[in-house]
Amino acid sequence: MPFALNGAAWALLLMPVCALPFAAASVVAAVRGPVRSELLFIGMPTPFGDLSFFVFLIWYAAPLLISVTALSFALEAVLTHGAGVGALACMVLVALALTAVLLLGASHLAKKLRRH
Repeated sequence: MPFALNGAAWALLLMPVCALPFAAASVVAAVRGPVRSELLFIGMPTPFGDLSFFVFLIWYAAPLLISVTALSFALEAVLTHGAGVGALACMVLVALALTAVLLLGASHLAKKLRRH
């Protein structure tokens, strides 16, 4: 959004490309199965307290964190090099590959969930 406000309105065209990996990440999160409450009690004591809660949060936020991280690197390359065809094609390929990998993982998790 800041790039659009500074005169690079073409940057807004990249936002729909980012929707596909985010939707795939939400599908992965939806087919994870029952809550893994044992992650809350793994007992990782530190001087600052137990870290199990953070392990639990990271476990459930992992698909979204993977999407945000991969897309931020791809978007950074596009926004640095401008609206060149090569940079835009790379961004689209990263988004499609990330979507495919996440949906493949979601299908694996759904099959695993269905067996139980």
